[in-house]
Amino acid sequence: MRRLLILFFTLNVTSAALFIGFVNRPVYDDSFNIFDVHNYATKGLSKDALRLHRNPPGPTSFVWMAAGVRLLGGDELRDARVAILVSWILLFVGILTGARYSHFPEMWYGALLAALVFPHAVEATATLPTEG
Repeated sequence: MRRLLILFFTLNVTSAALFIGFVNRPVYDDSFNIFDVHNYATKGLSKDALRLHRNPPGPTSFVWMAAGVRLLGGDELRDARVAILVSWILLFVGILTGARYSHFPEMWYGALLAALVFPHAVEATATLPTEG
């Protein structure tokens, strides 16, 4: 199971890196999301920024992407995507660490495999209560 996870993770990271490197235009919902990323990158986590927030899932992931934009200081879209990739790498390392010290590593591996195969499942679950 661990080898399968590493294979899926490697494929996801490779795919994301190629996408970040070669697609320098908004796709899917980027143009909708980049408003919040820009908002938090320029205003920080302030009352004004929270009032202007547009996306239903809340500010957490957008603040993370805005931090990437502020740290890297280049193209907002690319930097936000890099921040997302870094969050996936941290998630992967955290889950593998949790699995190593857990009495139920299969549960951790299963959760990670589901997140890698269906990456938008968590966002869809978070959006459901807010959008009904």
